[in-house]
Amino acid sequence: MPIHENSRRDREHLTLDAFRETGQYTYPKTKQDRKPLRDDYAAHGASLLDQLAAALPAIPALGSDQLVLKGLKPGVLVTVETLAPKADGTGVGKIPPTFEMARQDVVVMRTLRTDERAEAAVVFVPDAARDALRDRLGAYASINLGNKARSHIPAYEKIETIEAADVDVLFADTIDFDDPAPVWWELWVRGRRADAVAQAARAANLEVHADRLSFPDVEVVFVLGAAAAVRGFAGRILGAVAEVHRATGT
Repeated sequence: MPIHENSRRDREHLTLDAFRETGQYTYPKTKQDRKPLRDDYAAHGASLLDQLAAALPAIPALGSDQLVLKGLKPGVLVTVETLAPKADGTGVGKIPPTFEMARQDVVVMRTLRTDERAEAAVVFVPDAARDALRDRLGAYASINLGNKARSHIPAYEKIETIEAADVDVLFADTIDFDDPAPVWWELWVRGRRADAVAQAARAANLEVHADRLSFPDVEVVFVLGAAAAVRGFAGRILGAVAEVHRATGT
């Protein structure tokens, strides 16, 4: 086998020695202690627990007729909003990644920035995860800590409000739900539930397009129907659809 020129190993390589400088590491001069966002963490936690109790309906929710999809847990939607930054130039008060409870499927479906640079999020809470979420918030709200540090501060100290929500919060556009005209919609389906959602949509008399868009975390299913019909369908598969958009020509 002939030896190609690029395979030779006996050539000098480029080095960065001429540009390298060594030095002793020094600790930052500024104090790194993080300033607490809450004056009274126990009171803040108790407030969030009360808000959560008010936001969660009875099980099962009155009039609930959720469809049974493989791998989908029955649950409800709530909206969560963060504390707005107190000073300009400090960035947006985003929902902390630790707020989610992936094992229990308490997940953020979609987020929206508010005018005050806070962040509002639509969160899916499975019925089976309610106790775990309350226990976690209860640990954060604990009064008698003893020698232990307060739990879950990064997850909850930025959370300002928790409120009840309905399926309308999944729609990313301003929608006239009284418009009877059928149009194409994008259902942004979480996980690997696209086939099940498409099958359920056909059973609900919605036309389903053969094409889809696939992303790492979601798959977009295109359905044709009136706004009210799509809203009614999305409301029966809470937790499966992260967002609903009006479909575009592209």
